[in-house]
Amino acid sequence: MNNRITDRYSDPTYILAQGYFDTCGIFRWKSNNAVPPKETVSKLSLGADVVMKIDAAREVDNAAFVEQYRIMQSQRSPEQIAEEHAEARAAMGPGVKIVNIITGERYTT
Repeated sequence: MNNRITDRYSDPTYILAQGYFDTCGIFRWKSNNAVPPKETVSKLSLGADVVMKIDAAREVDNAAFVEQYRIMQSQRSPEQIAEEHAEARAAMGPGVKIVNIITGERYTT
């Protein structure tokens, strides 16, 4: 299947135009400063040492994101929790067991 968007991300020139190397030599997207996925970085033909540095930065960024997500989830108001549960019930139907794989929160719709 040909898709113009996925085809663009096969082109190293296009990928490089969408990002930048920060002051530590880490390639990041211009749009959100995130480190691109391994599959994207692999198309840039960078040296193994640079790729390892980028991979390590991605792990650090992801760990920080998950920690921030956990904190934000723990600070939800009862109203926010009720709304999220109601949205899940509307989407999944009643009686469905839901597990947030990041926080471990479990509930039944």
